[in-house]
Amino acid sequence: MQIYTETLTNSLSVKLPQELVTLLQIEPGDTVVFQVSASHALISGLELAATDALAPGNDAFSEWASDADKEAYRTL
Repeated sequence: MQIYTETLTNSLSVKLPQELVTLLQIEPGDTVVFQVSASHALISGLELAATDALAPGNDAFSEWASDADKEAYRTL
């Protein structure tokens, strides 16, 4: 596992290291996703995060998992 560190600016911005940008295959204008658990965060490009969010056991969309929601969306 590679660890990258950067300093947070006064405007709460962080410049991503070029190696990380290349690894995540992101470019200006892309969406970056932060998956937060307790005091830790994982960063990924949108395509990677969308795949992880749908993985079994992930509760990323649990707010839409009620029986009423399932019934409402079953024909979509």
